[in-house]
Amino acid sequence: MRGTYNPLRLLGYIAEVWRAHRQIETILVGGTVDLVHAHHPVMVLYACSSCRRHKVPLLLHLHEGPPGRIFDLIALKVAARFADRIVCASSAGLDLLRNAGGDPAKAQVVKNAVDYDFTRAEVVPCEDARGPGPHIGIFGVLEPRKGQNYLIDAVPLLIDVYPDAKFWIVGGPQFEDKVSYAQHLVSLAQARGVSEHLRFVGHQHNVERWMKAMDLVVLPSVSNESLSVVVLEALYLGISVVATDVGGIRDALKDGETGFIVEPRSAVALARAMTTALTENGGAMTRRAREDAWERFAPDRLVVDMIAVYRRMIADR
Repeated sequence: MRGTYNPLRLLGYIAEVWRAHRQIETILVGGTVDLVHAHHPVMVLYACSSCRRHKVPLLLHLHEGPPGRIFDLIALKVAARFADRIVCASSAGLDLLRNAGGDPAKAQVVKNAVDYDFTRAEVVPCEDARGPGPHIGIFGVLEPRKGQNYLIDAVPLLIDVYPDAKFWIVGGPQFEDKVSYAQHLVSLAQARGVSEHLRFVGHQHNVERWMKAMDLVVLPSVSNESLSVVVLEALYLGISVVATDVGGIRDALKDGETGFIVEPRSAVALARAMTTALTENGGAMTRRAREDAWERFAPDRLVVDMIAVYRRMIADR
């Protein structure tokens, strides 16, 4: 469900809420559900009345970060009232809750973790990403908030130092209205004269293998990041990271110790940090970053933390 001023789409959303409510009611009426875990404020709106009726605790898991669009903030403010407990994926999520007028006393931070696919003993690098490098990966959906255009603007500056550098843009547009942005990125690469250095490979199922093939992973986002799983995954695999200072990135990276944090919307800052990171690639910083990620962002840690939340909520109902 996305924000819109289209009255027909708004009517469709109302019908969707009603259908979802009926489905949840059917599930809860049997009395076998101990807790409902909603991963978006709108999901809380679907479930709140049934949860109240059947006395089932309702947990909101907030994955977003500031600034938040007006529709999102309104939905979050309402959802925060109905949720019995709120889990934020980062400190940025807690900031977003405050911005929406939610009660931070109902919330706690349980940081994201990497997928189990990244914890296997040996992740084999993808063979598609090979040849002269260095190889630099940008992972995520293609949309303006992810800032891929600033990365492309930084490419001419980096290839002055690394003339064989290859940039792998892994991901595609998630919604139809973002297709034009994806096309803009291709045109921008042509305009900057760096098309031969960029590879747009679209969505990939074996992301861990693509990431393992990289010498550096860059997150050039400009807004609406909470705790980037891409950054956690790269750190977990021992890949150097450069990321912009948005959302909860400082929950994941310690600037100058486990990675490099730069100001958003600056191609110059990105290029400078990428050059430094590639120079130090494989050194003590990478080892520290991997050890830190293994300690703080292992999937088993997330499981233990969430089970503790569940048990507390069920005991308190």
